[in-house]
Amino acid sequence: MKRHSNSWVNSSSKSHISEPAKRTAAGMKRKKELGLRVEGCTDQNGGEGYLISKGGRRAFLRPGDLLGDSSVVWKKLYDQGVKLHSRRSKNELLEKAEAASFERQVVVIDETGWFGDVYKWPGRQFPKSMNGLTVLDTVDQDASRWLQKGCAAKSKAGIERFAGGQIVLTLLVAIAFVPYILRLVPEVDDNLGIELFSDTSAGKSTALRLVASIISDPEVTVRHWDTTVSGIETVLPYYVDGLLPLDEANLFLDGSKEKDALFVHTGFKLTAGTTKVRYGQEAHARQRLVFLTTTNRAIAEVAKAVPRNIADAVRVRILTVPADRGKGLGIFDCLPKGCKDSAAAIAQMAKLAAEHHGWLAREFIEKLEYYLSDETRRNRLLRRIRRYMKSYRRWVGARSDGPSRRKTDKLALGYAAGELANKFGIIELDFKDAFIEAYRLCVEGDTGPSGIAVSEPLDPVEAYMHRHRDALRKKKTGRYLNDRDFNEAAGFVIKRAGETWLAVRPDKWREHFGGQNHSTLKALQADGRLWGVDGLQRQMKLRESRAKDRVYCVKILAPLE
Repeated sequence: MKRHSNSWVNSSSKSHISEPAKRTAAGMKRKKELGLRVEGCTDQNGGEGYLISKGGRRAFLRPGDLLGDSSVVWKKLYDQGVKLHSRRSKNELLEKAEAASFERQVVVIDETGWFGDVYKWPGRQFPKSMNGLTVLDTVDQDASRWLQKGCAAKSKAGIERFAGGQIVLTLLVAIAFVPYILRLVPEVDDNLGIELFSDTSAGKSTALRLVASIISDPEVTVRHWDTTVSGIETVLPYYVDGLLPLDEANLFLDGSKEKDALFVHTGFKLTAGTTKVRYGQEAHARQRLVFLTTTNRAIAEVAKAVPRNIADAVRVRILTVPADRGKGLGIFDCLPKGCKDSAAAIAQMAKLAAEHHGWLAREFIEKLEYYLSDETRRNRLLRRIRRYMKSYRRWVGARSDGPSRRKTDKLALGYAAGELANKFGIIELDFKDAFIEAYRLCVEGDTGPSGIAVSEPLDPVEAYMHRHRDALRKKKTGRYLNDRDFNEAAGFVIKRAGETWLAVRPDKWREHFGGQNHSTLKALQADGRLWGVDGLQRQMKLRESRAKDRVYCVKILAPLE
């Protein structure tokens, strides 16, 4: 039966639809099909999504996006250039998404940072294809997020003038280059956080802007703590593999224990890297970045609002650098040339950052891209970075305990970044003295809120690995143990997505840790090091005779080469 003019006619009878009407109907159908296209895709990380095309414009959505507030979905599409206004077109999108299959392989650029050996910053156009795959670039193309202004030579000379001979400013300049090499040293598995602390006005906010000028306009780059935690999370995609400057932590802290605890937990999120969970898959990707904040209350004071194990762990990750050098000049050790006092120096620093910015980070990234584009040059670059780090650890006589070693490795990475900037001709500063002094301030002189040396949740796990080192087994992808090897093993070392994990059977764990087994697991969970989906445990295929076994899975540190 076919319907025509509100009446039903027998399908075997002659059609009453005129030829022009048929052509019009067919044209409308073709227009509808060409007007909105929805295609399922799989990205370079195995995540699923939808390529949406309309009117020559393309957009990309994740399946999880369609489960939330519809107004957010339409805005995401609008921001990418695909404008759906009618209810009909929106319903059509949902229907086509439901019917889509995820077969096409694409490359999705949905945040700033490194994609292969090329760095994405806002406004930088990526090629339309990479390695034969279509590139979907959904990052905000507003180039104002990475503005260049003034003169590169004047920016370089001005920063050298103000930072030369100054311990804190030299340290911060080197830290500004760290995020671009952070992924090249995966053994340093935490993000780096630096808090510039002073209970008085010492010029720390202006110092933050001088450092931010290495990347872009400080007025655009610097964020404020006068926001919500979710507000900070929403801007993180623009700071992946980059520097996130956060000014005035005192605007967030109001003296209450609730805000203090929230601040500490936010620090955890930033240092661990907000995890991007892909809808419908177990795999995840960490956001690597460096954040720099100014504060009137050091983390040692703020962390009193949280349990001891969390307080100590966050102090390992956020290094406190005193902004006031105690010489009556605020952040300066001596007055920069041509400045009559520290107030004049701070005013001139602010003027320099406002008038000349956005040059040095791009030059540094372009140099890195040159080295990474060739395997021989890449290996030479990696050897150089590790050589710088090794030299630094030797100079400071690095202590071997867990917290000290982790702090030292982060400072060593900062020193390596500074020396690379020197090597590339980006900046010319003496970083050695500044980072040796930073070791004295951040490692040798550091104690926890209780006044004793800082400990970390991972320390007892490392002690377990040392004690049972001969009974640990490396688990290789696709290879499984027999029952005897499984029962004799004290744990299984697994490498996955660039991270190293230790899987331990619950009975072995309880046997070693006794009454502390649960509290140790909870501390690791709070520290972001426990990979569990069923309470504190997870199920994993380890032996041939069983589908899966229950284990505790802890992210551990791979040794530096």
